[in-house]
Amino acid sequence: FCTSPALPRHTSTKCILISSIQMFLLRRSKFLLLVCSISVAVSEEEATKQDENQPNSVQNEAESLENELHGTEPVEATLDAIDPPEEEPEEETLQDQPDSPFLTEDVVQDDEEMLENQMVDSEGTSSGDGEVGEETAPSVDETQSEIVEGEETASFVDDSQSESVKNEVTKEEEEEEEGDLVPRRKWTEEELEKGRELCAEALQQFNAKIQSRKTFELFKRAAELGNATARAKVAFAQLFGDHMKRNFTAAFELFDELEREGEPMGQLGLGFMHGTGIGVNSSQAKSLVYYTFSAFGGDSFGQMIMGYRYWSGIALIQGCESALSYYRKVAQSVATKLTAHGGPVIRRHRLADETDLPPDEKQFDDDLIQYHAFLASKGDTQAALILGQLYYEGSHGVPQNFERSYHFFKLVAKDSRNSLAYAFLGKLHSEGYPNVEQNDEKAVQYFKKAASEGNLVGLCGMGMMYLQGRGVRQDIHTGVDYLQKSAEQGWPEAQVQLGILHYTGRGVAKDARKALKLFNLASQTGNLLAFYNLAQMHAEGVGTARSCLIAAELYKNVAERGPASRMLMEAHEHYKMGNTDTALIMYLFLGELGYELAQSNAAYILDKDGSEIIAKDEIYSRALLHWSRAAHQGYSVARLKMGDYHYYGYGTKQDYATAALHYRLASDQLHSAQAMFNLGFMHEHGLGLERDYHLAKRYYDMAASSTWEAVVPTSLALAGLGLKYFVYHWTDYLQAVKTVGLDGFLGKDWDLYLMAALGALLALVVLIRQAQQRQQEERERRRLAEERRQRQEEEREEREREQQQQQD
Repeated sequence: FCTSPALPRHTSTKCILISSIQMFLLRRSKFLLLVCSISVAVSEEEATKQDENQPNSVQNEAESLENELHGTEPVEATLDAIDPPEEEPEEETLQDQPDSPFLTEDVVQDDEEMLENQMVDSEGTSSGDGEVGEETAPSVDETQSEIVEGEETASFVDDSQSESVKNEVTKEEEEEEEGDLVPRRKWTEEELEKGRELCAEALQQFNAKIQSRKTFELFKRAAELGNATARAKVAFAQLFGDHMKRNFTAAFELFDELEREGEPMGQLGLGFMHGTGIGVNSSQAKSLVYYTFSAFGGDSFGQMIMGYRYWSGIALIQGCESALSYYRKVAQSVATKLTAHGGPVIRRHRLADETDLPPDEKQFDDDLIQYHAFLASKGDTQAALILGQLYYEGSHGVPQNFERSYHFFKLVAKDSRNSLAYAFLGKLHSEGYPNVEQNDEKAVQYFKKAASEGNLVGLCGMGMMYLQGRGVRQDIHTGVDYLQKSAEQGWPEAQVQLGILHYTGRGVAKDARKALKLFNLASQTGNLLAFYNLAQMHAEGVGTARSCLIAAELYKNVAERGPASRMLMEAHEHYKMGNTDTALIMYLFLGELGYELAQSNAAYILDKDGSEIIAKDEIYSRALLHWSRAAHQGYSVARLKMGDYHYYGYGTKQDYATAALHYRLASDQLHSAQAMFNLGFMHEHGLGLERDYHLAKRYYDMAASSTWEAVVPTSLALAGLGLKYFVYHWTDYLQAVKTVGLDGFLGKDWDLYLMAALGALLALVVLIRQAQQRQQEERERRRLAEERRQRQEEEREEREREQQQQQD
């Protein structure tokens, strides 16, 4: 078709090149950047020979290529507008899906819309600040394609040059095809089926947090039988050094093999290795390509990475709409898997803050849990109630275990008939968990007992049972009454459900503003479904003005509570066990996903402990990069660290002015006492700032007033500043005395004032001396009186003894 004589020459050339790109993408992506650069160059050269009204433009080619890659026709990428609540008909409710835990009127943008948003973002003029050492990538419709960070640039070529380049590409293609002819093992259907069974068994243990070498041995056996998921798990285990020996070469080969098969996890792994330079030479261009295709393949980690890169402007032009599209997909996936209480609690350990904590915090938690278990075994219902909640929520280092939670709640309900225990028993039976029977009738019984005593959890449970018609006859108005009572007492689940009812107008008046208020109240307790619903409303502009930034941040918050959040605790465990490099790689991976905590922890490890997998001359520059990313997400210590790195010249050239800029940001925006003190020091010594003792004193005073920890150092600094100010101006005083004399400087009666002052001083000394003498005389008088009293007492006792002897 491309070589048909009916096609014009320039159209035929473009058709051949675009088809070649498709074949490369289907087979491998190693020469993607080179071929795309040639395609743009040749297309632009041919297009310049045509009339300006030629309909085929470079942007149309890019759009058609993107649609070909996804197998879809071009569609208009727009958000379906949600009408204001008061204009929507009352019949459009959630009655068909009463058990939905989040808003169901959301519209998830498809891939075509996301690509359109990326084009709009790239054409926009407003872009965010890039990070240290990173450049932004060019837009889709730019006439010259530049490789990220200036690695290589594609230039335009004429017809003869393009022919030679195409010949070179054809030669390289043949060489790559010969490489592909290396025989690969083909697995039989029986082997693949066995691999799926082993992988399913390993995933069951992995998802149940039963991770051990046996689990990864199952993954390894499944990988040997061709299972793609198992191969990805093994590759990441070899990359992290988690339950398997660290082997970057083997991990890269597995990722490359998966990428050739079109697996998003393989593309994700290659993107991470190229992006961080672990095991391979760093290349942001290749990393961005792999991440993009991983995201298009539906991998949630890849979507989070692309969302974060668009949100922060890392190697891309900052685009809120594109970030919103990626984060919305991940957040919806996370929200659909959440239960009403919002999922397990994730402990977030910040390594920089643990220096002042006990050395073995986990041991303290274990001892405390064992102590409560001992009390519960002795019949302490309060201790049993606490353990039941800990096992239900999975907090304070306690693994989530609904069977244990049910045991302790049952024990409390049996012994003390506690309303909270009844309420949680109702929740367990209502939701149904492994080893806990899902039984609506039992749930209603427990909820009724708790609600009769006014328990807010029981009231919410009864409201949901009436709304959904589970175990009772469906009665929306009764369910709303129960939810209203629970929400008024501050229970977040009731606030979320009541907000959904107000949003849809089911059983209550339709009021988007009231729904927004209820979601805000629930979000203050950290309820994820509240965050998700708030993001939906801000993204669509329902009940409030549309805000892409707020919606993207809320979606990001929800997305970061997904499966990847477990790695935060795993990385911390490895760090505490001394596996610093494993913890570092995990934190680097999570940092790519946009976790600020992981970015700051990775920078802290590089700054404090170093690493054996990273060259020593790159440690500070890499740490500065991650401090920078954490600082852009609002972490004050990271902003302070950036100032320190520029002040001392760690990982960058020494620059006092830039250091002062970061200190000022940390002081003004984040109210950091250390930053205020540093600014005072720089003003005092004139480092990067104008020497100004008055401003130095002001910053010292601000630091002292912001926290009690700064009182002592600022007092010493102020004392030194006062002495320095006096010495600095002492020469001015002497010069004034020499110039105008004492009479002119102090006044003509200065000698009288001096004599009066000396006389007053002498009188003061005399008064103090007399007071001291009186105090000394009084002490001597008291001493003598005490001695006289003791002698009299001794004489009296002696006379009594003599009288007693005479009587005897």
